[in-house]
Amino acid sequence: AILQSVYEGVIAINSVGLIYSINQNARQILGIAPETRQLDGISICDIVTPCEFFIPDANQQDSVKDEILSLNGNYVIASRVPCQLDGKALGWVVSFRRKDDINTLSHQLSQVQQHA
Repeated sequence: AILQSVYEGVIAINSVGLIYSINQNARQILGIAPETRQLDGISICDIVTPCEFFIPDANQQDSVKDEILSLNGNYVIASRVPCQLDGKALGWVVSFRRKDDINTLSHQLSQVQQHA
């Protein structure tokens, strides 16, 4: 219920790239049909192209904030945060929203600033 209330697309992935959880906004942004079967346990690379951002190599273990990516042909602004327990990597949580949404918000903010 918590993930469904978030405006951004959110996907939790384990350390080998299998989906742990995905919200409806992530499905929508990535163009995954609502009737698509349960995705928990499916490899992120089976549903997202390119998938490298979701499965960083050993040299990319830090958090990443606001990176512009093309996922399944849609430009998004994405962030990635590692999940750890007692110093052991469990996986990642990736959140993203359409780049167009950010552009729209930026334009609206510019208009507000002009009138202030």
